[in-house]
Amino acid sequence: VPKALAASKAFFDLPYDIKEKYKFQGSASNRGYIGIGNETLDVVNGSNNTVMFKESLEIGKEDEPGFQNEWPEELKETTFRQDLLDYFNTMDALHLRIMRLIGIGLKLDDPNFFVDRCNGQHENLRLLHYPALNKENAHTSRANLHTDYGTVTLLAQDQVGGLQVLTIDGTWIDVVPVENSIVMNVGEMLMRWTNDVLKATLHQVKVPPIHEANDIPERYSIAFFCNPNKETLLECLEPCCIDRPPKYEAINAHEYITKRLSDTIKDPVKVNTDTSSN
Repeated sequence: VPKALAASKAFFDLPYDIKEKYKFQGSASNRGYIGIGNETLDVVNGSNNTVMFKESLEIGKEDEPGFQNEWPEELKETTFRQDLLDYFNTMDALHLRIMRLIGIGLKLDDPNFFVDRCNGQHENLRLLHYPALNKENAHTSRANLHTDYGTVTLLAQDQVGGLQVLTIDGTWIDVVPVENSIVMNVGEMLMRWTNDVLKATLHQVKVPPIHEANDIPERYSIAFFCNPNKETLLECLEPCCIDRPPKYEAINAHEYITKRLSDTIKDPVKVNTDTSSN
């Protein structure tokens, strides 16, 4: 985690015009730089036009035919690329371990059911940077209420804080940063697969109250979005449909995530990132 967070900071410290050289390639690829103002997270599949004050770099499976990761030339003399590939592979292995345990927990006939359908590394490593704010715009949205799209999300975060999750009883709780730890959220595709037995985690990123009276420090996090293999059909698992009919129609995993991404990520535009006079 420390090496990956350091690599993330190295990228976001680059000038905006340099980062724009590696801009987002489109929802099907899901690779490249997304600048501030180019993503609007939705609220449980509804529309939301609130600009998220954050930027990100999306990294996918290395050497995937037809797609290419954006490795900045400006960082080629550093360990940036290797550190993030190592992190990608570590999180991929953790994803498969978790999915096997979920298969066991659901009492599937084949405990490797999920593993066999999630072993193609069709995942997304997202480096996230939330720029510093001042106390006048402390209520600027960093990431409003949303759920993630894949099977599970494995999140590393720095010590600034701000991540909150909504419990089943409707209570918001703070996910207090623990150094070198990983936070796991359930995503929409696993929710569809299990017919809501496992529900996607509603979460948001706010400015922690401890910072609201002062200038708000920048925040870094790394989300590893775990997805099924592209050819996988998401349909209700038999043990999850015994007591109730399937809630969701069957859909191809790659079609699903491409549609969800296209709903939330805009074509890149340059926006004013000056927060000194808001």
